[in-house]
Amino acid sequence: MRSLTLDALCWLYVLCTVIICAALHVQYYWVILAVIVPVLALQWTLSRPKKLILPAYALVTGSSSGIGLDLAECFAKNGYHVILHGRNEDRLKEAQLRLSELYQVSVHYIAQDLADPMGAREIYEKAKEIAGNVPLSVLVNNAGLGSGGSLYNQSMESITCQIHTNMTALTILTRLCLPDMILRKHGKILNIASVAGFLPGPYASVYFSSKAFVVSLSQALTFEVEHLGVDVSCVCPGPVHTRFASQSGMESASLFNKLPIQSSADCAHQAYDALMRGKRLTGSDLLSHICVLVVRMLPPSWRLVVASLINT
Repeated sequence: MRSLTLDALCWLYVLCTVIICAALHVQYYWVILAVIVPVLALQWTLSRPKKLILPAYALVTGSSSGIGLDLAECFAKNGYHVILHGRNEDRLKEAQLRLSELYQVSVHYIAQDLADPMGAREIYEKAKEIAGNVPLSVLVNNAGLGSGGSLYNQSMESITCQIHTNMTALTILTRLCLPDMILRKHGKILNIASVAGFLPGPYASVYFSSKAFVVSLSQALTFEVEHLGVDVSCVCPGPVHTRFASQSGMESASLFNKLPIQSSADCAHQAYDALMRGKRLTGSDLLSHICVLVVRMLPPSWRLVVASLINT
């Protein structure tokens, strides 16, 4: 279990260094340097990107635009064959032509609605058929839906679509892809969550709750499969410049008007890098890193206040 071993090594080194420095009466600033510099160096060295095993396919859900499309481009640029997924077939065709011509890799697409209860299974079966004998080595669970407003004002259809897309389909696709990855002792799963996963979410309660599910599932799954050769990364962006705000009816929320907004290309690049470095849980930029750290230290009642402010 690579990352767990890395954490254990770091803590063991810190403990031994502090004990030795205390015994030798070393000045505190030398103790800090002796602890921080080697630990950072060890973290960087052991978390360098693994050598790619190619050819391989990457299945990227929700990749007709935004973060998903930019992630698909990251994989194509680095030699992966790509299977795009989305609901808008025209955008998928356009992306397929552009990526295949630009990077000289095989690019296919699957037009399917993940809100359909059978959607995830159908996508997996089509992806396996497309990949053939080439391994489906990467699954990117990026597709997501959101809706603003009080729960009692949201339609049952909207609530059900969010649950199916953000949680049910993600879980089923992950479950279907894992056996082959474990059999080959190689695979990567990238789940795109959100800083919303660390907050309750008044006026977007289903969306925020669904992202908390993604964070929790990803952390548990990391522990279950890491020693079997499968890396699971969960990336939690803050506000990103995509069509999400307008589609969810949250374009007037403070979240998208008073905070810095990250570009989808930068978010995708950071997420791709996190996956290749084997990071388990991370933000996608400095703001999201800070938000996650601060929010996790706040009392539950304060988290509720913060969430209500950014959603209005």
